[in-house]
Amino acid sequence: MNKFRCNDISTPGEILERCLFNDKESALSFFERISPKQIYLIAVSTLIVLIVSNQLLIHKILDEKQDDATVINLAGRQRMLGQKIAKTVYLAENGEIDLQGLKRDVEKWALVHEGLTNGNQEFGIEAIEIEEIKQLFSELEPHQVAIQESLANLSTQQDVINSIPIIQKHEASFLTKMDEIVDVFESVSNNSVQKLIWFEIGLGLF
Repeated sequence: MNKFRCNDISTPGEILERCLFNDKESALSFFERISPKQIYLIAVSTLIVLIVSNQLLIHKILDEKQDDATVINLAGRQRMLGQKIAKTVYLAENGEIDLQGLKRDVEKWALVHEGLTNGNQEFGIEAIEIEEIKQLFSELEPHQVAIQESLANLSTQQDVINSIPIIQKHEASFLTKMDEIVDVFESVSNNSVQKLIWFEIGLGLF
């Protein structure tokens, strides 16, 4: 039998109608050639791909949530440590303080700050890539640097007392900015997880 060619018909309407008819016949012919076993294998393979994709996505959500929790926890502790340092400094005027303990706190405070801004493998965190948080840390920097430098070389309790005016000047701004940073970290984390969850729902519906 001669195969029909679209240009065998003279009028444009007939050409379009016959060509569309042939396309439908070709599609039906393709599905008719697939055996029930092949259809079953295709369906099972598709289901397996969806299940594996779903599990990988869940794993990604859990990993991201864990990473975010680490950063949020460190940022929150950083704020509290800054508050503890300031309190210890103020107590120096009224009695003897643990000078070595204060120095350890300052060192840890500086290390965590560096880790939060530039990443730290030991802490399990990466450098900040979110512009809003970068900007907040940039605004925090002058206060953090001023406090850290005022407590950099503590040899006596009098050195601590001498740092009080600087701590008083920068403490409130530091704590306020750290509160903002923690809030933004939490907001970004929640938004990221919500997007992944909706993607997972869409994948499941598909």
